[in-house]
Amino acid sequence: MAATIALLANKGELVDAERKVGRANDRDVGGIDKTGIRLEHRDNFGRLLNPKEAFRQLSYKFHGKQPGRKKQAKILQAYQDELDAKRTGHGDDHLITMRGLKHEQGRGQAYVRLD
Repeated sequence: MAATIALLANKGELVDAERKVGRANDRDVGGIDKTGIRLEHRDNFGRLLNPKEAFRQLSYKFHGKQPGRKKQAKILQAYQDELDAKRTGHGDDHLITMRGLKHEQGRGQAYVRLD
């Protein structure tokens, strides 16, 4: 009997903690499953997909279909805009604006001129 109690204690069966049930038991927070492997889904351009986009890509492959022509053009345009923003450095416009604002505030004026 002592061996059985020790076995249950080692497995964690005697703990009165709340257990996850159903889909919540499949995966922990942060995309890491029980084995400690992080699953990342990426698109054709190497960008990280959220779970909804990843499911949609999986569905496209499974059913042998593709998004519509307008949707493909929209995705391509978004990717090109992202590349242009990285090249020109305008991807962080809010940071550039904040730097300018702090610089103007440091001059001691009560207003900031916006051009």
